[in-house]
Amino acid sequence: MKKQILNLVLVAAIFGSIAVGCSSQKNATNSSDSSAKMKDSAK
Repeated sequence: MKKQILNLVLVAAIFGSIAVGCSSQKNATNSSDSSAKMKDSAK
């Protein structure tokens, strides 16, 4: 029983870290795109 709970917690932690990693990657891409647009519009 304890092993099943531990496995469930570990799987939840893995999925949570994947979700956070993917969302932060999208934010980083969007911020670099917006900064590139700002540099182009300044010219």
